[in-house]
Formats: sequence, C-alpha cells, structure tokens
Amino acid sequence: MPSPPDRAFAAERTALGWQRSALTLAVVAGLGLSGAVRRGSPVAAALAIALLAAAGAVNLRGRRLYRARAAGAPALAPGAIRMLTAVTAAAVLVAAVVTVSGT
Repeated sequence: MPSPPDRAFAAERTALGWQRSALTLAVVAGLGLSGAVRRGSPVAAALAIALLAAAGAVNLRGRRLYRARAAGAPALAPGAIRMLTAVTAAAVLVAAVVTVSGT
C-alpha cells in the first residue's frame, strides 16, 4: 500500500502521463501533416489536422482530470481512457494513410 506522500505524487504522474500522450499525438500529427503536404495528399492532411486537434483535446482532458482529482473526485475515468484509446487508434490511421498515399 502506498504511503500518503506517494498518493499525492500519483496524481502528478498521471497528469504528466496525459501530457506525454498529448505531446506524442501532436508529434505524430505533425509528421503526418508534413508527409501529407510533401506527397500532395489532402485526405492525409485533413486526418493529420484532425489528429492535432485531438491531441489538444487529450491535453485538456488530462488537465481537467487532474483538477477534478485534486478536488477529491474518484480516480476512475473510463470515458477518458476510451477517448485516449480512440485518439491513439486515429493516430495509427493517420500514419497508415500517409504511408499508403506515398506509394
């Protein structure tokens, strides 16, 4: 069982995890957009821009969760995990479309 100080840091680690996820998605979106522009693929460019917007949404969702937990909300957030899973799947889709459109 974690000691009380570890519980305080658990919320911080979770917030950092959401930030890392959002940053990773933004980097994937940027790379996808770069590849789409070089290859002249408007569909891939649109998907990459949508993924960039989703990365911002992930970052905002993580901040809201952190504030809610700091205020005493329960730790479980299944809706947030589903959102992050969907956005990660979208990142895979963007990468696949950019890769296929380059051939």
